[in-house]
Amino acid sequence: MKMLPTISIKYLSFYHLLVFGITYFILDDIKSKKRINYLLFPLILLFGIFVGATFTYLDMVVLYIFFLILSVKNSEERNVVSSLLIVSSACGLEIIVSRLMKPLLPLVLGNQSGLAFLGFILLYHGVLFAGIFAYRKWLLPLIRRKKKVDLVAYLLTISLVIYFSYWTIVIYAATPFLKLFVGVFYLVFMVLGGVIIQSISSNQELKIEAEKRQMEYAIHQRYIEDLKNQYQGIREFRHDYVNLLTSIEYYIEKDELEALKDFFYSSVKRTKTIFEKDIFHADELNKIDSLEVKSILTMKLLAAQEKDISVQIESDDSITINQTVDSVVLIRILGILLDNAIEEAASVADGKVSIGIFSVKGDTIFVIENTAREKIEPLHVLKQKGFSTKGEGRGLGLSNIDELTAMEPNILLETIVSEQKFIQKVVVIGEEG
Repeated sequence: MKMLPTISIKYLSFYHLLVFGITYFILDDIKSKKRINYLLFPLILLFGIFVGATFTYLDMVVLYIFFLILSVKNSEERNVVSSLLIVSSACGLEIIVSRLMKPLLPLVLGNQSGLAFLGFILLYHGVLFAGIFAYRKWLLPLIRRKKKVDLVAYLLTISLVIYFSYWTIVIYAATPFLKLFVGVFYLVFMVLGGVIIQSISSNQELKIEAEKRQMEYAIHQRYIEDLKNQYQGIREFRHDYVNLLTSIEYYIEKDELEALKDFFYSSVKRTKTIFEKDIFHADELNKIDSLEVKSILTMKLLAAQEKDISVQIESDDSITINQTVDSVVLIRILGILLDNAIEEAASVADGKVSIGIFSVKGDTIFVIENTAREKIEPLHVLKQKGFSTKGEGRGLGLSNIDELTAMEPNILLETIVSEQKFIQKVVVIGEEG
């Protein structure tokens, strides 16, 4: 019988750290974030292994703290509670899977077979990845949709603190005094950590609220300015229209029919296109109950007009948007998608943008479709961190959209690239959804 190599035994001693790291790496989607993470992540793991060589269970606490700091630094919104949920979930998954697989360890160690060790590792990671997939696919979206992120994050974190404090006491606290000391240490650590996190979270909420009000004010001001411009255009056209009628009256009074015919075809008939072409799509936009959404659409229609891009809008008779949805997040998503659509349409001949707004069973669906280049980048490239449809260092890419949709559980996004068409479908879930 082939003996189990020493390196395999060492791996089993630290596999919990590696698994915690792998789980966090996947849940926090480290690979799509800053490149410095590829250096920091292994350094954190190595430090955790160094601590674990002397202090069991404390190595997980160290990793937990460093992963939390890394997650907050990577977060565009600096959302501490959201990072807390991700790191605590990763740690919790590692503990659950380790406990499930622990009964098999004596069999592997007693067998002393490399094949048994390999089978254990494959089974272990199979169960782990199944758990990660189930968590990301069903449980995490459910937590966000029910808006229970804060509750679950705090409960899970408190449970982990109790878990680690218990095992630290069992392993290292040989006397009642040490047990009391460790217990008090973890209690103080938990209370101070909770106060700090709550303080940071509250400050972040105030900052987001201030940004929201500032953005709403800017949008309202722009909307008012657009209305003024439209009114000025109507006044100018009314003045020109009076002049046209005066000229027609003159030709009729002089009985100059040939001159009237020439005047009609050269000056009057071309005004027909003004009535047929509604560049502001007022009839369609007035069907939307949200001033913020109407404002952003109006702004982007003007931007498309300046680039001579044809825009078509179609909407249902009445569009009511869920009032509980964060309007700033929705506006930012629509703004980025429309900017990208207009920019892409401008890069091809006869570029067009189509916008559909529909109500389906209480949900509001925005469909933004634009013509695209023949060799447009694959979707996975478009979604890479730092990539922009407007070139390096300009504009906002689709990775920002994914971060925004993660902030608002009632907004879903689907992207389709097909036959020189780029289609984005934004679903705003209704209040009864």
